[in-house]
Amino acid sequence: MKPSKELHPIYWDSLPTETEVTPEYEALQTLLYDGDPLEVAENFKEQGNDSFKRGKTGYKDAVEFYSKAIAVKIEDTEKQSIYLSNRAAVNLLLENYGRVIEDCKEAITINPGNIKAYFRAAKASNKLGKYQQAISLCDHCLSRDPTNKDIIVEKKIATERLESLHASLFLKEKEKKEKEDEIGRRFDLASRHNIVLGSSLFDIHTYPSKMREDEEGNLHISVLFVYEEYGQTDFIEDFDETSTFEQHLIHMFPAHGPYADWDADHTYVHHNLEIYFEPRAVKPVTRQGTLDRHHPRSSSSSIATNTSSVIKVRQTTALKKILTHESYVMPQIPVIYVVV
Repeated sequence: MKPSKELHPIYWDSLPTETEVTPEYEALQTLLYDGDPLEVAENFKEQGNDSFKRGKTGYKDAVEFYSKAIAVKIEDTEKQSIYLSNRAAVNLLLENYGRVIEDCKEAITINPGNIKAYFRAAKASNKLGKYQQAISLCDHCLSRDPTNKDIIVEKKIATERLESLHASLFLKEKEKKEKEDEIGRRFDLASRHNIVLGSSLFDIHTYPSKMREDEEGNLHISVLFVYEEYGQTDFIEDFDETSTFEQHLIHMFPAHGPYADWDADHTYVHHNLEIYFEPRAVKPVTRQGTLDRHHPRSSSSSIATNTSSVIKVRQTTALKKILTHESYVMPQIPVIYVVV
């Protein structure tokens, strides 16, 4: 029953708020603290147990009663350990995992034989992802109680999750190493072809950029054509640096169709198109993939030959001429703007 002025406090099944405190309740509280400290502490523990049995509605009161029992500071360390472990049991259900571990560690310190404290601390550790700590707690417990099924299960959970975590970390390190190797490979390849490599303009997972040399030593690279007027793009996966833009556009936009789905006016035919590139769309990077702030082309103000943000080129221009342009910093995926 809820606290009420019409009922004697002995019939209440939850603690009152400040506005619900009655003289009868205060008198009962005084009685609770009278007598032998162990009896007082045990009485609070029993009230905590009764509150705990009520379920979720009684958890807050249970924590308070166990806390009162702990505060009595009795000499019986075994019982004191039980009070701490009991409070931990409630906090485990309330998902206060840090408090669970604190109480259980104290309970184990004053009574190393408190098996429930080991179990609750291990369970809370697993919930917090502290798998190595959970395993250590389980091992200490199993040295005292080798057949404890709950502890064996909790250790199995911790071990499997720790192994999964290690495997995930190994995979991330492997992927990181492969990415670093690929960045270094691309940097070296670009350098051999007198190209200044820069950062990405687009997500390379959306556009998987490729860069390779053929048997004749010519560079092949992925290129993105952008049609800003329509917000459309074409991804050229393998563009030979010796090829001209005309060689691609004549097949992509033939004079008499078929036309692009988005080209309602049929104006995008190869002989109508103009080609532009932006020399400093990105900053140069180092071999490690970090920005190279000391590179001569890091500052857009250092462009000597052209002050425009974009440069127009003929369709008959080979890709190589752009890639090796004295002002160009090549994104991970070179971008070519195509307009009518």
